[in-house]
Amino acid sequence: MLKGKLSTYKQYAWTAFANYIKARDRYKCITCGIVAKGWDMNAGHWLPGRWNSILFEESCVHAQCVACNNSLGGNHPAYGRFMLGKYGQKEMDRLEKLWRKTVVYTKQDYKNIQLKYEEKLYETKRPVNIKKRPKARCSVVRITLVIRRT
Repeated sequence: MLKGKLSTYKQYAWTAFANYIKARDRYKCITCGIVAKGWDMNAGHWLPGRWNSILFEESCVHAQCVACNNSLGGNHPAYGRFMLGKYGQKEMDRLEKLWRKTVVYTKQDYKNIQLKYEEKLYETKRPVNIKKRPKARCSVVRITLVIRRT
């Protein structure tokens, strides 16, 4: 039996999921294209409201900057164009149907979601065939100032 509040487990699961989504999208806002990390980047839902049925649906959540997600209310015109281009109308219709369903999670469900996305985040961030950058060459130029008195 897991101890603690259900809301705490939900928050841990959401944090793991959101961190994975932002890393998956390489911290690039899908609606305006800005690249940012930390508090400047959110995991934004295409469909408004954080309903359990779509809360952890990967195709419905993408990296969005704070300006697009919060100030512009999700920037739905640009988000809709992105969704149509990436997933097509069939997936968008599936998500809209899913959005209307009721889903109830338990503490164990949230714990499993948290562990799943922590693992996926680890896999996303693991370096694969990274080439080392050549070291920057810096030339030091010494200038001597000669003052002549006449």
